[in-house]
Formats: sequence, structure tokens, C-alpha cells
Amino acid sequence: MKKSLLGLMGTFCVMGMCSTSAMASPMPQMSPAPYALADGYPIHMPGSVTLHGETYLPLWYLIHDLQRAGISSHWEAGSWVIHLPGLQLQPIGKLAVAGVPVVVNGTTIAILPGMNRVDPFSHKTTFFVNMTDMDRVVQALGWQVSFNGSQWQADSPSLQSLKIALTDTSSSPFYQANAIEHLHMQTQLTQTAINDLKSAQQSMPTSENLTIQTKMEVGKVAGQRAELAEVTTQMQDSTIPPQSSEVYIQGNHLYERMLNSSGSTQGQGQWMESTISEKLLKLEENPELGADLSLSMLRNIHITATSGDTTTYAAQLDTSSLERYMSLLFSESGLSGLAGQENLSSSQMLYLLNHILQTTKMQLHLTVSGQGDNAKLSKETAQMSFSITPNMFGKSLGQQMTAYIKQIEANIDLQLTYTYNNTPVTPPSDLPQNESSTTGATYGSGQ
Repeated sequence: MKKSLLGLMGTFCVMGMCSTSAMASPMPQMSPAPYALADGYPIHMPGSVTLHGETYLPLWYLIHDLQRAGISSHWEAGSWVIHLPGLQLQPIGKLAVAGVPVVVNGTTIAILPGMNRVDPFSHKTTFFVNMTDMDRVVQALGWQVSFNGSQWQADSPSLQSLKIALTDTSSSPFYQANAIEHLHMQTQLTQTAINDLKSAQQSMPTSENLTIQTKMEVGKVAGQRAELAEVTTQMQDSTIPPQSSEVYIQGNHLYERMLNSSGSTQGQGQWMESTISEKLLKLEENPELGADLSLSMLRNIHITATSGDTTTYAAQLDTSSLERYMSLLFSESGLSGLAGQENLSSSQMLYLLNHILQTTKMQLHLTVSGQGDNAKLSKETAQMSFSITPNMFGKSLGQQMTAYIKQIEANIDLQLTYTYNNTPVTPPSDLPQNESSTTGATYGSGQ
């Protein structure tokens, strides 16, 4: 994906030494710059220039941020020269007689007009280019461009392919997913806690390793989308037996229960039922919206490997976007009920989650198999780390914890695999009866 991003550079990168086109009155006005994303990577700009209702953007900042993303290109003899091996260029003609040539693979694909204006950050002259002209060049390179009045976004062909794969995965009438997660937690105790434990002749594990396995099936039941999952948590080097839970979703109904230590349903806990909100249900039922949401939480998306019809993408987590989604998920789902189970209020739980996310770092790899409309996710791997400190629990509870705990650090390795077998989903036979569920009945994929 980084190679494809080189094409975007050709639309952006010019320095302040180029000639400018004549501008008539009224005088250009400096305005806030729109939020800009290139393949999910944020482009930071100090401002934009508005003239006759047209927006002009400063190119130096676009160059700088894209270079930080690992893109190589260069300025040569008054032109911005970039190399994209194998790119099929679409001629668009010259945009101006005077301006800065954009040269890709030895071919001048555009001449960008613009204006020199003082950069409000550096107070030096820099070159601004018309956003409309920039869009034409980006589109000639095979990129998709959108602007909603406040956010400018450009998606390379690689990102477009990933979006198609995410959409096709979510819209698949049936699939199975198996996940295994290894969690290591390290707790730093205060000296007060160490002394108290010693006086009481007790010990507390400061290093814990957990393995969490999830098996999920997705299909249709009574014409409604259905998901059945079993989650098992095993604490390593412990005599505590594995803990398992079962989750079933059908339509807008969500059911959860604990299983016994052997994983069977005999003697298990009672089903807890909740309703999925309209907002979350819309995301679930609209795969394209779900794909947009997933991509909005990733940054610096790029291809790391290609073999046959299999492509692997790498990306980093954008914690601010995930924080906004978690706030929606918390308020619109049954997660607020979880807070009560953990002896935390809803506001305390959300406060804790948001602060954990601010310390979270994650590198994600997505493997897509197939091409075009047949492309689907086949594997995901992720490495994540975060830390928890007492102040994250709020003032009252945090002060109590500060006497005993300095910090908890967590590292997670996750691997998730997908299959697409036409296997029916069988609802649990003892679900609470309601108008929209059909308990005990087995249905196929709904094809």
C-alpha cells in the first residue's frame, strides 16, 4: 500500500519556489484546513486558503506527513517526481500552462497551478494548490476521493480492496471464526501492599497468564441474522478450572450465560437477555457501514505481502476513533450492565475504558484471500499493550487503590481465523421465549 501511496504524493508535493497563476480580487482568505486522510493516515495542515469559493491546501505539510508514513519521492528541476512501478496511468491533460509539473514514472500527468502564501506556523512562504485540481490527479492514479465539507479523504486501490473484503466478510450469509488470545498481566504493588501481605503471611500473584479461546458461528435463524459463540478463559499455572460463557444473538436480541467448569450446559447459569439498540443493529445489518467503521479505527494501512490471491495488510490502531466507538457501544448495549457486575457504576466503567484506550498500542495484520467480489478475510493477528493505573478508576476508588497498586501492564497476542462453510446455526434449546426467536430450530445460511 505504501507503493500505491506514492501516486498520491504526485498530487501534493510542490515547494514554494514555483510560479503562480494570477489571482484577481477579492484577496484570498486564510481559513481552517479540512481534516485530511490518505489511506487512513492523518495529514496535518495549519490552514487553507479560500478564494472565489475554492479551497487551496498547503502542499509542504502533505509532503511532510506522507514522508513520515514511509513514502519515498523527490523534487527534481522544479517538478515533483514519483515512481509507481506497474501503475496504469490515466491521462488527464495539463491543468495549467504555468505551475508545477507532477511527473509519475517519467510521464507528466498534470501541471498544478496555485499561489504562494505565508504559512501561519512557520511564517514563511509556501505553495497552496486548488483542492479540485488535486482531486483530478488523485483520481487519475486510481484513488477514490471524497469531501464532505469538513473531511477530505483519499483511498488507494489497495484500501478500496480491503474495504471490499471487510464488506464481503460481514455480508457473508455464513462464516465461522476461531480466536485464541494470550494475555500477560504484570502488577506492580506498592511497598504498603507488600508489607501487609507479608504481615498476613499471604501472597498475591503479580504475574498472570491467561488464554482466552472463542468459537463463533454466524448464519441465519428464522430469516434473522444469528451468531452463536462460546468463550473459554484458562488461567495458566493455576488450579482454577477454565471458565466458559455462551453468547447467542438473533435479530436485536442478545443472550448471555455462564457454563459450568467442564463447558457443558448442565448446571449452568441462567440466560441474561438484553436488546441491541437500533444504532448497533444498523451497523450489524449494513456491512458497508461496518467496513467504514472498522477502517476509521485504523491508521497507516499498507500491504506487507502478496502471494497469488492472498494479500496481507498491516495497520495501527487509532485509539481516539476506537474510544468514540466504545462510548457508543457502551451506551447502546448491555455493557452498562457489566459495570454493575464489576461493582463499578456505568460512568466509572466508561471512564476506565477510555483511559485504558489512551495508553493502548496495537499493530494489526489482516489477511485477505480471493479477489474482487470473492475477497474475504481469512486471518487476523494483533499485538496489543496497555496499562492501568489507580487514577483511571476515578477519584474515590482510585485513592483507595493507590495505597496498594502502582500499575498493571498488559500485553495481548491475538490470532483469529475465518472459514466460510455452509454450516447451520443451531440456537440453544432453552432460550427465554420471545416473539422474535425460534428456540430449538435449526436453519441454514438462508441462501
